[in-house]
Formats: sequence, C-alpha cells, structure tokens
Amino acid sequence: MLLITYYMYTAKLTLCHVMSLTLMFVCPILLCLSVPARWGLGAHWAAMAVSVIPAALISLLLIKSKSANRIFPLLLEKDELSRQFSCDSAATIEGVSHLMDEAEAQTRHRGLDHKTVNRILLMIEEVSMLSVEKSGGKRFYIECTLIFDDKTTLILRDGGAYTDSTESVAEGPMEELLRRRIIAAQKSKKFSLSGGDNRTVFHF
Repeated sequence: MLLITYYMYTAKLTLCHVMSLTLMFVCPILLCLSVPARWGLGAHWAAMAVSVIPAALISLLLIKSKSANRIFPLLLEKDELSRQFSCDSAATIEGVSHLMDEAEAQTRHRGLDHKTVNRILLMIEEVSMLSVEKSGGKRFYIECTLIFDDKTTLILRDGGAYTDSTESVAEGPMEELLRRRIIAAQKSKKFSLSGGDNRTVFHF
C-alpha cells in the first residue's frame, strides 16, 4: 500500500493502477474461488488474508521488470541521482558547519571553480544561520541538496520558523540585516513554503 501511494504521487499511474487491482481485486477473487472449493467455505477468510502475499510478490516482480536503469523499488533514475547530492543536519552551529563541510567536499570533487564553491558555502551558512537565529531554540533539521547540471542548483530546506531569507529588509539586529544583504546579493534565488518548511533555491 505504501508503494502504491508512492507511485501515485510520483505520477507512475499505470503501475499504481495495476498494483491496486492485483491487491484489491485479482488475487482476492482468485484465492476466494479456489481455496474454499478445496478446503470448504470456512477457508474463505483465510484466503482473503493470504491473498496479500501473492499480490505483493506479483507487484514486486512487476516493479523489478521496470527497474533496468532505475533503483529498485522506488524507480529513481540512476543518471539523475548521480548528478545530485543531499544531506541534512540538526539546526545548530555545529550542524551548519557539517552541512558546509559536506557541500564543500562534493563541490570540489565535482570540479567547481573556487569562486562558485565559496558562494555556495556562503549561501548555506547565511540562510541556515538565519533560520537557526529566527527559530528561537526550536529543534529542527536543515536539508541541503546540490544538483550538478549546466548550472549548479542549491536547495536549502528547513523546518524552522517561517523565514523568507530572500527579503533584504529586516527589523532585527544588525547581524540579521547583514545576513539578508549577503543573500540578496545572490541574483538567482527563490523562496517558497514547501510542506510547511522554508525552501530557498539558488542557481550558480
């Protein structure tokens, strides 16, 4: 059922429908007709319960047949995954430092120039620390995703208090204003709420 829901939300609707029919209709009907015929009407309820097993096996075989260049069972594209990196950490000073270290290792491994690496690390630090400071000790996580394509995309997502880091005006302390001005200097950026989380996207 979890996989069916996952495929529905990832727009693999044919696979979702076939799995649903197998689980809800095909296997229960077949077992409920054949099992009671051999072991009596009382076996009907056992057949209903057991029908989940062949339905799951058939579904997994179907998924496996579609996972030639994809990761089983989520059917994620291997090529797309090879072009991206994700990590997360607790929203603390140490956690932000950990995110920066991981991002620096990845960007240097991918051969990005020194200036771009420093800009990426600066955005991670300023956006993340702004969220930490604005959330008043709330415990949450910060997620950092890098997508390496023609341009490098940085996605920062956190579950802290609502904080649009792309706004250049601040009524808080001077440190917050400086952070916002540094973020505002990055031209290609966008903020949005995603599932109740702060989500900021940068392109380099």
